[in-house]
Amino acid sequence: MIKLGIIGASGADFAKLYVPALEALQKRVRVECIYDYVSHCAEQSARLINSTVAHSFRSLIRRSDIDAVLVLGSGWPGVLPVVECLREEKPVYIANSLAIPEDIMPEIARMVVESGAITAVENRFCYAPAGLRTQELMASELGKPVTLTRFLSREAELDTQLSTIAESMGWFRHLLPGHEFQIDSSTENPLDGFTLQRATRTGEISSVNVEFSMQQDDRWFELATEGGAISIYSAEKLTWQRNDSEESTLVQEVLEHERNSISRQIDFFCRRIVGGLIPVHDLSNGLWSQQQALTVLHRLSGSAG
Repeated sequence: MIKLGIIGASGADFAKLYVPALEALQKRVRVECIYDYVSHCAEQSARLINSTVAHSFRSLIRRSDIDAVLVLGSGWPGVLPVVECLREEKPVYIANSLAIPEDIMPEIARMVVESGAITAVENRFCYAPAGLRTQELMASELGKPVTLTRFLSREAELDTQLSTIAESMGWFRHLLPGHEFQIDSSTENPLDGFTLQRATRTGEISSVNVEFSMQQDDRWFELATEGGAISIYSAEKLTWQRNDSEESTLVQEVLEHERNSISRQIDFFCRRIVGGLIPVHDLSNGLWSQQQALTVLHRLSGSAG
């Protein structure tokens, strides 16, 4: 039985996403203690999952009976609980909503290397049903991607979409392991010049275009591949089509009954703690994604409006 501590247990996502995921794992996982910077939220959440309340995040992290910590919200402590987990070499799972301040990213990266802690950073698309189905289609029906497009909101300020861009970059890297992100700053249009590149065994450069579109669209992503195209509308819905003929049928798939991304990632994290080799999107990947997103955001800001 893996014993967990939770930091940040308020907000709609806790009851809607995390409680069902933890209940599905109750034969192998138990939440021993909860901390939230709003005490009555901690008390309500503790009653919801039959747990106890900690009076500080440090006391929770340092408890010897806590095997790992889920940092699901920040509040006033910000990134401090993550830092404390790294110092204590306590396994830590970090929600996607927690951004690492840019000025301390190098220090966090150093601590990740020096700490023996297992880390996982939530990426809701790497393990979403539509994301996993995309990988299957690439491996079977449609081939490797040629262009990856992420559609951004025209209504929201660009600065507020940092986590969206970071999550997208993390997923693109997940789809294309071994590729490095490149930006051609000589292109005149700030929306152009993004690629993911990898040197092949023969020395040739494999290059995939990355695009960010500000055009209004119902889709989250569009992937043009060697053999077709995939359009993704949500974590559970996509359409795909082969381009081998003009009459190729458009296939729509709704994967609402598949296991959701949050449940899958917490399960993978817990399996990793007990010695499993199952891959997780770790803090090093999370920092890489956020750093690339900051660079993309800086360049896209030139095309705003």
